[in-house]
Amino acid sequence: MRGAIREDDGAGIAQRFIKNPEDDPFPPLMNRFCNHFLDPVTSRPTYGRAYSGFCFGETPRFDSAQWSLGSLDPFSALPPEYSSRRNHYSVLDAREAMWRALTLTDKSGNPLGRQVGPYTFTHEEMRRFYWATTFRALGNVMHAIQDMGQPQHVRNEGHGVMNTGYEKYVDARARRASEYVFDGLQLISTKGQLPELPYNNAYPIPRFTRYSDYWSTRLGPNGDTRYAGLADYSNRGFFTVESNIGNSSYELPAPSPNSYGRMRDSSGNFGIAATYLMGAVPDDLTNSLDPISMSTEGVFVGLVPGLPSFKRQYTLTKRNYDDRVNLLIPRAVAYSAGFVDFFFRGSMQITLPDDGVYAAMDQLQFSPTDSASGFTKVKLKLANTPPPIGTGPGSAQDMTGGRLVAVAKFRRMKTTYSTDLSGDCGTAGRVLADCRGATEDIVVSSGVTLPDGSPVTSASLVSGAAPQEFHFTFSEAIPLNVTDLYLQVVYRGALGSEADAVVVTTKNVPEPTYLTVYNLTDSVGCFNGSWVALNSDGTVPAAIETAIRDAGFNPANLGPQAWERSSVAFKPPFAYPLSDYSPLASTFNIPAGGYYRLAVLTEDTREHAFDVQLYQFFPPGPLGTANNSIEYETGVPTSMTTPLKQVRGTNASFLRFGYRFVGAHCHDKPDPPIGAQGANGGAYPLPVQKAVGNIAF
Repeated sequence: MRGAIREDDGAGIAQRFIKNPEDDPFPPLMNRFCNHFLDPVTSRPTYGRAYSGFCFGETPRFDSAQWSLGSLDPFSALPPEYSSRRNHYSVLDAREAMWRALTLTDKSGNPLGRQVGPYTFTHEEMRRFYWATTFRALGNVMHAIQDMGQPQHVRNEGHGVMNTGYEKYVDARARRASEYVFDGLQLISTKGQLPELPYNNAYPIPRFTRYSDYWSTRLGPNGDTRYAGLADYSNRGFFTVESNIGNSSYELPAPSPNSYGRMRDSSGNFGIAATYLMGAVPDDLTNSLDPISMSTEGVFVGLVPGLPSFKRQYTLTKRNYDDRVNLLIPRAVAYSAGFVDFFFRGSMQITLPDDGVYAAMDQLQFSPTDSASGFTKVKLKLANTPPPIGTGPGSAQDMTGGRLVAVAKFRRMKTTYSTDLSGDCGTAGRVLADCRGATEDIVVSSGVTLPDGSPVTSASLVSGAAPQEFHFTFSEAIPLNVTDLYLQVVYRGALGSEADAVVVTTKNVPEPTYLTVYNLTDSVGCFNGSWVALNSDGTVPAAIETAIRDAGFNPANLGPQAWERSSVAFKPPFAYPLSDYSPLASTFNIPAGGYYRLAVLTEDTREHAFDVQLYQFFPPGPLGTANNSIEYETGVPTSMTTPLKQVRGTNASFLRFGYRFVGAHCHDKPDPPIGAQGANGGAYPLPVQKAVGNIAF
């Protein structure tokens, strides 16, 4: 909104007259409104030859498309950037601001400075500033597009002081005012409140393959034979004060009065009757004709004898303006919407890689004070998903020859991180607000490769093709102690016909989730399908020992046992032994009473499996993930789905365990006794965390 308003700012005399706030950050100020004209038929200007009129002292001047698209040749197949442009709220500037908002780097990939004077901006402040600039620039460009829905702008006709009847009338209707205007050439009077403007109607949103088509389709190189741009429509469809009936500068609308039917009716101007010339406006976008009153005959005959004859004989009145308002305002809205849709047309989809997790690390190795500690690698599959726009050249929205960057944005926990997870958001009685940090932060990937390790220096993603897997590395790691974690991938490069587009996709991924695997053979056993709590020293209680012997088994089979190896997999096939099927992680020599903890980023309820070599294979099951965030789609806060459990005095968010059994197993039974006290009343030793031996990621 701010951009749409400020785009009419001026400098010097104009600035003092219209009292604009001089908010352009690149002095000297200029008369921006001098660059809002484009005549696609008789005088489509070249560089420096745009509309003069009031702007005779403004050098250089640009036509509306040049000005808004940041190119001296905006209608060429590949519009070259005009690096010396004075307009810093063009489409190119919106793209650059969007890239900076997402990555906090410049076009070359250099980190943006955060220090301004004595103040250091946070990442969140920087991103918000650049997003503000992105939308500000889009508003400026939308203003220029909407000006193509004002016929004087597409016939290079000045209206800064005189000839302002149409814009004044539209402004009055926007304000629902009662307006009486007489400017010597037009007569508009109203008694009572004006009707509101027709913003909402069923006019279709235009879908083009190039930005410049929103101005004119006939000036571009794509062979479009239609006059479907907004400037095309307005130029061919409506008279203006200086180019009314009798002025042969334009072939359309036909300048001869004999081309129109006549209708006599009240003009609405002080009771004066008028004869309206009735015609139809062609719309090449919808292939339709809209009948309206094109001009008015006789209102000024004899009233202003010094005017040229065509101005005395034909004028534009309230009825003419009401008819064109009903056509042009809905189109200005629709073309603006189409432009915004086109700017944000790029879309991608993130899905899990073949490994089944986006990231993995040994939780024991994380140090919250080390920026390089955390998830330093992210794997994902990426698909280019926008549908084609039409069927002609540039319709396929393929991404070719661009750059890919992964971004993790998150809030750091306010609570102190500890290896035993006691500061985690899932601890008993803690709500998300207690541990969510106040400021959003980001880390940006430093490199990207294909699964075979080859670097990706030029990414190409065909629209609609199968997802491709990419591996992103981070020199500044994604921490484990975070909430509100979102994974983004940003693409910058060619998109369809646009040479330098920016596309982003955002995935609300569950927060770092810990899979803890315990060796509980020194505290828990299973006898004939029932859990048995062992003594604090790992021995079998006497009564249970007797029952085991009576059943013909050896009680020693329930005693403590070290594990040679345990493996975890999130990628099928889940077959025994997992070590033969490329497990995600394997840990060796886990003592009785020991455990290892794997931190992962994955999807909620992702199937996984673990096993213990030469011992047991446990059936696959879903992993309940941590979900501490604001839902991206709904804005609704969610709290942790897997609160911490106490396992013999240690914390675990999601756990698996290994045990021994005699007789029937206990796989289908609820969790075993995992308290800190043994069957004999003594305390079990505190489990000892062991480093994960190998993570194949």
